[in-house]
Amino acid sequence: MINYRRVALIDFAILTALTEEFRYLRSLLPPLEEVSEGITWYRTRLASVSGDNYEIVLAHQDKMGPLDALSLTRAVIDRWDPSHIMLVGIAGSFHKEVKLADVIVGQQVFYYDLAKATDGILKYRPEGYPGSVSLVRQIHAISVSQDETAEWRRVARESARSKIPNLTIKNNDRLERARSALDAHNPSIHVGTVASGSLVIEDPKKKEELLQLHGKLLGTEMEGAGVMHASFFHEEAPKSAIIIKGISDMANKNKAMTDGIRFWRELASENSVRLALSIIKRGRLPATLADQFEIDTVAAPVGEARRILTIPTAPGVAFWAFPRLVLPRGPMSRLELTATIASAAGPVQVLEARLVYRSEGQRIERPVPSASPVQFSTKERIDPQPIELYMMTRTNPDFIAFEVRSGSSVRSVQLNL
Repeated sequence: MINYRRVALIDFAILTALTEEFRYLRSLLPPLEEVSEGITWYRTRLASVSGDNYEIVLAHQDKMGPLDALSLTRAVIDRWDPSHIMLVGIAGSFHKEVKLADVIVGQQVFYYDLAKATDGILKYRPEGYPGSVSLVRQIHAISVSQDETAEWRRVARESARSKIPNLTIKNNDRLERARSALDAHNPSIHVGTVASGSLVIEDPKKKEELLQLHGKLLGTEMEGAGVMHASFFHEEAPKSAIIIKGISDMANKNKAMTDGIRFWRELASENSVRLALSIIKRGRLPATLADQFEIDTVAAPVGEARRILTIPTAPGVAFWAFPRLVLPRGPMSRLELTATIASAAGPVQVLEARLVYRSEGQRIERPVPSASPVQFSTKERIDPQPIELYMMTRTNPDFIAFEVRSGSSVRSVQLNL
């Protein structure tokens, strides 16, 4: 007896809070398939240097903040059940060594919103959420790899220098400082504790207040707590999740001016996105092989079809049993199957057809409409076990042509009889 073990449906879910972050993210990926289901998801497949293909789903929030992030994360887990979740975007620095457009990675996320108001004073009761050990290790591996870090920095420098001709700062001194800063851009990666809450912080007093609670905060942002809470309290085991944010401001009174220049926001977003994609492209994490499959048209003895089909037989009918028609290499997010049965005289009538597959460990047996061609579609999650097709036709056909779709995968084969 097979012991059912749930396998994640998607390798990576990448979330952003802002449209500007999302636009850059999608510009670095292969063409996206748009899946509209109330929430609009964007799906693609990315190849790694190891040769594995990783299934990725993208989504972005309507607005900033922990509650929207919590809602979106729960939705992406419920719909796609990803192996790993990464939140990318921008943040503010809390540490003198964390410079503009550097990237901070949350080994721990420090949620500061919870507090008790007493005598006009807020007494914070913060909570902490650990980042994924697997993903943090990947970041450390990139950091200690001279080649990988050098490549990440090279692309960041090229992007920074490409922005110099487009600077539109009227003050000559500020313009020259901006040119020098872009020309010298050489970002670093910092792994540690990141503050997260509902405040945009540009008040030094508030910044110092939070640093009194935790003296080694790298920076602050607004969505990480929501993502990590939803991930951490997922069923009986936490989901692997991490926040990767680029520094767009120093969380001080100059925030508005820095944001107005724009290029630091752009570089911060770009650098965080590229670092997240570096984790995927290095190919060191096991792939789910979701929606990847083969077709096997080897027919079984007709007795197998007789055992499954229910309508009475008649003279001259033919039985077809394909117990391994679709061989999933990993879980399938949906299934679309078309079987065209025909002879030289035209389509052959299908009297009965049944499809058998496993979903969530349960054997599912579905009648397929008796039409020509035979067509079946389901959005059920399908386990990585053989999908079976059984048919009774009025006469013997000359060929049966199969087309199978799942996610972005399509395979076609014709069986000549």
